[in-house]
Amino acid sequence: MNTLMGHNMMRKDGDAHMSERAAMFPSVSPRTVRDTWSRQFQRHADRILDGLAPRGGGDLCKAFALPLSAECLKDITGLTNMRFEDMDACRRR
Repeated sequence: MNTLMGHNMMRKDGDAHMSERAAMFPSVSPRTVRDTWSRQFQRHADRILDGLAPRGGGDLCKAFALPLSAECLKDITGLTNMRFEDMDACRRR
């Protein structure tokens, strides 16, 4: 991840952390999540669960959490022209 995107906020302190946090906070503030993202995230969850229903189940992480988190991350980052599987591709290398 560091090679792809640099050090993330969890590895930064002080001014470096606050500078990044201030830049992204409006996009992920509790109010924005409530007013914008929660509806979109719920639609993703419903669609993924609807796809699992005919199969009678599946691995919770692989079949639900991974696609849900990737679809939500695609929304937040604007990377909507990619498959959810591609969001996880760098981690698997």
